[in-house]
Amino acid sequence: MKAITLILLTTIVLTGCKKEKDTTSSDGKKKVQSITLTGYEDKSIFTYDNQGRITQIEENWGTVFYSYENNKVLISARRNNEDTERYTGEISLDGKGRFSKAVYEYIESGSIIDYTFQYNAEGYCNKVTRAVKDGNIEVYDYKIVKGNLVQTNEFRNGAPYRAVKYTYYEDKPYKLNQDNRYGNNTVTNGMTGLFSTNLVKSYFVEDAGGNVIHKADFSYQLDKAGYVIKEIISYPMQNEELHWNYGYK
Repeated sequence: MKAITLILLTTIVLTGCKKEKDTTSSDGKKKVQSITLTGYEDKSIFTYDNQGRITQIEENWGTVFYSYENNKVLISARRNNEDTERYTGEISLDGKGRFSKAVYEYIESGSIIDYTFQYNAEGYCNKVTRAVKDGNIEVYDYKIVKGNLVQTNEFRNGAPYRAVKYTYYEDKPYKLNQDNRYGNNTVTNGMTGLFSTNLVKSYFVEDAGGNVIHKADFSYQLDKAGYVIKEIISYPMQNEELHWNYGYK
């Protein structure tokens, strides 16, 4: 469910006000311990090493394991009660700890997907190329204005495919949190560079002809330290609303 509903934008952002007991890690930052979706079985349980790096994420379908080797992140995903891998990944980092390239292999289908990442002078990711072996080549161009990702232009095999446009809460800063850097959207989560400066308020998707085909609106509850404890996403075109809940350690 999460991979589908948040495929374009997976963000932990904040607004509103709600009190909760604060807990912090040794580096002074909270660590996400759990993410759940109200009314569904979707869940993510996070485990960290003594350096504060994610070592595994337990999902309802299985577990994703992360290990670190020089300037690489190695990934292995396994289903519950099975020894066979669902997919593997190898991510290469540049000298600033950002993604420079990545390769994912999906065992059952045999699909191999290569990613390459580019950055602008300010350190924001401004281009990602996704190439499926013997398949499509997708290019994502990111437009950054005043530190915020305001538009994504997507191309498939050289032709315009769709665009995603974002709005922000101008008076609310984005409190950085690295814990979701392996989430669905690499740019908005910061694993390819810097986070957006402000909090995402909404986004809408246009097809190649400029027609709006999808829209989402965001509201939030946070604890007194400014960390999100609830993310409410409304999809007006589908008449659907999802409530994501975040727990910390």
